[in-house]
Amino acid sequence: MIPGVRRTLVALTAVLLAAVPLAGSVPAAQAATATISGTITAADTGQPVPLACLVAYPNDGSFPQNACSDSLGRYQLTQLSAGVQYQLHVWATGPFLGQWARGATDQRSATSYAAPATVDFALARGVQVSGTVRDTEGSPVAGASVGFQPAVNSSVVDGADTTTTANGTYTVYLAPGDYGLTFWSPTGRSWYAHGKYDLASADPIHVAAGTPLTLDDTEPAPTLITGHVTDAATGRPLPGICTGTTEPAHPDWFWGQVCTDASGAYSLPATAGTWLVLASDPNGTYAAGPGSTVTITNGRTLAGIDLTMTKGGTVTGTVVDRVTGTALSDICPTAYDATTGGYLPGQRTTCSDAGGAWSVGALPGRAVTVKLAGDQTHVARWASDADTQKSATPLTVTPGGTTDAGTVRLYHGGTLTGRITDPAGKPVADAWVLYGANYASRAGGPEWPYAAQTAADGTYTMTNVPAGNLPVEVFTGSAFAAYWSGGESDPAKADPVRIGYDRTTRFDAELKREAKLQVTVSGVPAGEYVVVDAYTHSGAPVGISSDVFAPGPGTISGLPESKIKLKVTADVPTPNGLTTTQHTFWYPNATSAAGAKPIEVHEGRATNVTVTVPAF
Repeated sequence: MIPGVRRTLVALTAVLLAAVPLAGSVPAAQAATATISGTITAADTGQPVPLACLVAYPNDGSFPQNACSDSLGRYQLTQLSAGVQYQLHVWATGPFLGQWARGATDQRSATSYAAPATVDFALARGVQVSGTVRDTEGSPVAGASVGFQPAVNSSVVDGADTTTTANGTYTVYLAPGDYGLTFWSPTGRSWYAHGKYDLASADPIHVAAGTPLTLDDTEPAPTLITGHVTDAATGRPLPGICTGTTEPAHPDWFWGQVCTDASGAYSLPATAGTWLVLASDPNGTYAAGPGSTVTITNGRTLAGIDLTMTKGGTVTGTVVDRVTGTALSDICPTAYDATTGGYLPGQRTTCSDAGGAWSVGALPGRAVTVKLAGDQTHVARWASDADTQKSATPLTVTPGGTTDAGTVRLYHGGTLTGRITDPAGKPVADAWVLYGANYASRAGGPEWPYAAQTAADGTYTMTNVPAGNLPVEVFTGSAFAAYWSGGESDPAKADPVRIGYDRTTRFDAELKREAKLQVTVSGVPAGEYVVVDAYTHSGAPVGISSDVFAPGPGTISGLPESKIKLKVTADVPTPNGLTTTQHTFWYPNATSAAGAKPIEVHEGRATNVTVTVPAF
């Protein structure tokens, strides 16, 4: 699926039907079951529709159930939980359109039914849309996927997906309305109607009631970057070298995609844009070179992008425990450019063996720094014996040669322990304690190695923490406010907590009651999805972010008594109406946090604010 293209409910339903046993075959494990049944007929003739399949979505979070109609159009969902509310969607092959019960346009607005119940459906016939997909030489493209997605602001319930036949033809049935049309060929290329490469610029497809529509399309020419890879010293072609593209500003994101043939030639699929073309040697003999920055247009082949490679150098060393001198195994090195600090793509690492010996190869001939990753009882350290990259020893790499980094001695980290309580002195369970980082709820919790969660008695222990003098944050996500060491509401004002190698530091905290911010949204259609996030004055994320379906309200909880800034992200339809563009602003209508109006929130209280989404 191409990014930005909505999956149709038809596709989702098909997946569910493949994954869920038919109703009646589910083991009767629950104590009380009930049935929803009915008849599915054609709206225009009243005749039964066989093999129309219905999915019942429960509102209690349990797994959906499904069943299909018999030759008389009858269906039964027999293993439903009695008393649970279900939303029903039916779809059928051929000319009939999918439908939510009572004609709702989406699941949120669909009528719910508690079993037992009788629910009948009368399915409307769709408009026939057909066409042929050919390649640039006019030959039919068999096995191409064809997808119709309803426009963003459309009232259409479903899109449709199909695959072209051996002669390149396809047929679907759609409700009247506007759609985006997407093609995926077996060659891996994708495009939009007609000859467009992104949904935002694609031509909308209008389906008129009662008017069959023919939509032919042509698979566009491939977008390729081609060239040769050779040895910089000898000019000899290099087979088996893997090439790929990445953003010029992020060469460390490079992953090889297509490898060279026996003549050193490569042909690399690409998309329009400016890219850095890089090559790496899977065997580790050659270092990834500086690459070549190119600009390419969709449907074109950019030839003659030749790359040269120099034999790589290797850095070796040993790693031991700082106190005992014992060799440490399974400690992995990573090399970085000593000048820019950036990761060196294409490097090949060998983690330390039983004798503590490690190596990192396929490095370019320049000064590098090397970091040893540490393990569960030792913290990471830079060669040779440095806490930070800035203080690490630059190591000069010689092409084809080996540089000895000497011995790196790893420390045992420190321990942070303590107890978290509420204002009454009672323990707070499941609170997150973070050393030197902030809890970002939008990312799904702390993605940080130096974090611990409290037990039922409010205690926690965090081990193998590197030496430092950093703030501590406590975050619960329940009834308490975020807390920074020293009782502050912003990490910029927090008291740092010193951690020493192989030492234990105690940190206790008494939490305060949370403040809440209730956000109502205007300026967008009802049901529109808007995201609101709170930040401290210094720019740290705070509280549990909220997703608001306009007009809301949505609630941001877990806030300390303070003045917070509110960031709002809204999806605004593109001019063609097929997709949306994400726009961000700061309350009330600022382009950056610097222009945001602070909102006062108070302990134990909810503050109400209305956000008006501006026209973009």
